[in-house]
Amino acid sequence: MLLTKKLTTKIVPLNYNRLKEIYDVKLYDIIEIDIEHLSEKSPIIIECSCEICGTVNKLQYRAYLKNKSRYNYYSCKGCKNKKTDITKKRLYGDSKFNNSSKMIKTKEEKGIYIPIESVDDFKKYRKIVNRITNRNRKKMFENWNGIDFYDNRNIIDNLKLSSNDMLYPTIDHKISLYQGFKENIPPYIIGGIDNLCITKRRINLLKSNNYNFDISSIHQ
Repeated sequence: MLLTKKLTTKIVPLNYNRLKEIYDVKLYDIIEIDIEHLSEKSPIIIECSCEICGTVNKLQYRAYLKNKSRYNYYSCKGCKNKKTDITKKRLYGDSKFNNSSKMIKTKEEKGIYIPIESVDDFKKYRKIVNRITNRNRKKMFENWNGIDFYDNRNIIDNLKLSSNDMLYPTIDHKISLYQGFKENIPPYIIGGIDNLCITKRRINLLKSNNYNFDISSIHQ
């Protein structure tokens, strides 16, 4: 979990064009920015905690994002094996599962992997769906009543949290991108408002590509 919410940075030519769109700044100003406005390649040291054991660590922001991108949560070096075991348990029902061909097949079936022969087509499909989704994003939040689609909890105040927070409201596709691609559903339907909902980032990540998602499976 990312603990650093804000940090102080200097406006230099490298970050000026990006940050001037968000903040009222001039070159060489020193300002405080929200962590989500930091470049994904930034080497700035941030503070975070392991989502398995809770240990607090300091590391480069880009290293944190790289660690988190693999399984959608951050874990420390000491929990590396635990992280692998947890993922295997969730996917295959056995924390010690070790069959590479079956693992790949299972991940393809679960939508974690796209069959290699379909990768280029899927990238095109995802790009179109994301473009349509982004067009509907503003309208979704404008018409939203503040209720999480999956657990019916009021999360309107969660918009005050950092956008990286696991409780922050995010747009989710009820029928996932992968499922839409697999079943040849037109992108305008997958990215359309009727297929979009708002839920917490944590639920969105855990739901992944599972259309028959059971909210009771999550420990609230």
